[in-house]
Amino acid sequence: MLFSLFFSTALIAATSAIPLQPSSRYFKSRATDNGSAVITAKAVYFFDNDPTGNNVYALRVQPNGTLTNGNVWSTAGYGGSVLNPGTTTPTGRDGLSSSHSILVYDNQLFVVNPGSSTISTFLIDPSDPTILTLSEAPTSSGGDFPGTMAISEDLHMLCAANDGVKAGVACFDITPAGLIQTTDLYTFNLSQSNPPTNPLGMGTPKDLGRPIFSSLSFSADNTQLLGTIINGGDFNPGYLLSYPVTNGRVSPQVTFYTPTDTAANLTAAALFVGIQIPHSNTFLGLDGRGTAFLIDDFIGDLNEQQTKSVKIPGGGATCWIEYSNATNSLFITDAEVNRFVEIDPMTAELIGSYNVTNHKPGMLDIKAAGTQVFGMNPGVGNLTASITVLDISGGSGRGRVSQDFVPRGLGVDFTGQGMAVWPAS
Repeated sequence: MLFSLFFSTALIAATSAIPLQPSSRYFKSRATDNGSAVITAKAVYFFDNDPTGNNVYALRVQPNGTLTNGNVWSTAGYGGSVLNPGTTTPTGRDGLSSSHSILVYDNQLFVVNPGSSTISTFLIDPSDPTILTLSEAPTSSGGDFPGTMAISEDLHMLCAANDGVKAGVACFDITPAGLIQTTDLYTFNLSQSNPPTNPLGMGTPKDLGRPIFSSLSFSADNTQLLGTIINGGDFNPGYLLSYPVTNGRVSPQVTFYTPTDTAANLTAAALFVGIQIPHSNTFLGLDGRGTAFLIDDFIGDLNEQQTKSVKIPGGGATCWIEYSNATNSLFITDAEVNRFVEIDPMTAELIGSYNVTNHKPGMLDIKAAGTQVFGMNPGVGNLTASITVLDISGGSGRGRVSQDFVPRGLGVDFTGQGMAVWPAS
């Protein structure tokens, strides 16, 4: 089903900023496109999403692609977790039920503070990318409980999706000093609370779940801001949404589409994340129930496009996906099956499966850079959160787990959220 709506807008004032004058070495213009360049990471970032004070962890990447300790930095904001339906209990390992919650743009790092409804902007020191400096006071996300973001390098723009009572999308110009809100909140009725309720229930009755934004991304030609809504699984299928970009600004008009493979009579029950395949008009949406949905030409009228579903062998909660320029393939992590899965980007057919043996249920956020893929492995029980490194220097289908890195002495415990690298890949 495809339809268009115009939403009323409400301006949410941005948090007052502390004006700073960062050195020009922290920020440069995106005058050129790296295209398919294979960029080697020098640092990896994640955050602990702590409701008493959110913190970013910056780890060094060694020349062989493995990790070593770095530094920890306060975001000056608060973390937060979605709740299990019908309770006031946080969901646990995956506190946001989303992706793209921490992003790098040039020499700047952006991270959501869901508990304080803000976004923190850090300056990255290029001489030591584990050294971060807050460039301003955290900026209002435009609504309540931001969980996912998207950046357009060409438009110098960041957009954030909010999942709480004041739900919707707000966009910002990226400047050397931080973020400047450029749109009102494009409101979106999710019928949510603060904090939001998890859509999938996590063991409670699934029909009690409520929808949230699970991912945002810009199309490759910067003509669309794309999002996915996860919406309660079998009871309420998820959907893909698109905001057009006109004259360098995101428009409030939005269209919706629920990916359905009519031949297989299969609908995206828990659409969690989507990605445009580089150098193509193919869109791949990943259902959190172990199915990939391929839309051949999502740039056109979605009503006229064919959607094909492909089951991920052995997939459980397949919710995070990343494209690697080194192998020209896609890598998936699964919250219920502790492994990296490699698939063909155009067919979603299985290329390889690489098990992780650290006695944890599975990985969440994922990032590819150079000949490494980094996976966030939150803690469980007495096991501390860790970053698992997959070495793909041998090429497609030849990955090997080279490290399961547990940060020591930085205060990391059970929680870990998000994944970003510098330089941005």
